[in-house]
Amino acid sequence: MDKERRLIVVAVAAVVIAAAATAFFTPSQTTLPIPEPRQNKGNSSSGIQVLAENLEVPWAIDVAQDGRLFFTERPGRIRVIENGTLLQAPAAYINVEQNGESGLLGLVLHPNFTENHLLYVYQTYFNGTSVFNKVLMLTERDNKIINSKVIIDGIPAADRNDGGRIKFGPDDKLYIATGDARQPDLAQNAGSLAGKILRLNPDGSIPHDNPFEGSPVYSYGHRNIQGLAWHPVTGELYASEHGAEGNDEINLIKPGANYGWPIEECAAQRFEKPVVCFQTGWATRTTYCWQP
Repeated sequence: MDKERRLIVVAVAAVVIAAAATAFFTPSQTTLPIPEPRQNKGNSSSGIQVLAENLEVPWAIDVAQDGRLFFTERPGRIRVIENGTLLQAPAAYINVEQNGESGLLGLVLHPNFTENHLLYVYQTYFNGTSVFNKVLMLTERDNKIINSKVIIDGIPAADRNDGGRIKFGPDDKLYIATGDARQPDLAQNAGSLAGKILRLNPDGSIPHDNPFEGSPVYSYGHRNIQGLAWHPVTGELYASEHGAEGNDEINLIKPGANYGWPIEECAAQRFEKPVVCFQTGWATRTTYCWQP
């Protein structure tokens, strides 16, 4: 698809999958039946509203209480939609190392954004010798970024498997999903930030109740987490994770737990068992398809 015709459609369904999984599966299950395709009635575009177009790899989005939408474009732009209109000038240009899947990835607003105007982004950058990921805390004013601070750095990066999803949990802690940076053994390395879920206070300090004292690591043994969501009733954290070739997982995340990569995928002989494991081809028919 021509990147000049990429669309952003605000129908945030992907992250709901993880939270909804417990309605149908228990953590002991790793296989699931293939559901029948849903039959759409009437206009196939019903319920879909295009808010912006001519975007370049929109990656993450969050909604402020005042109705504004903030999102990232992977080449390094933070964009704002206000009153249903995409503002022409980006809120900021972030210098990134864009190669393959790397660049400006996750974005999340502070839970108290209305008062403090803080937001966070996950950035791939080149330091002159190596490529890394880091998380920035930014200050917004009048749809512009006016200040930035690094809250965590030294996350291994590559052209793939960078993770990059960042979310605030119901405990108001910042959760950061990192990939294995195409070095699978790092996911089991306690001294590396790769292949982990990290948990920080909003200012970047380490919570006293993290599972490993003095460490931002919350869970490990991950390949490439791309989705984080909390169950609306139980408050449990779920993550969706890309497998190497198939074996995509939805995992119930427990503090300090090891999810097995690269030693195991979709199994629980020694490590945490996924809620669901998806094999290649386990997908229903596409509901919506755009042809530019």
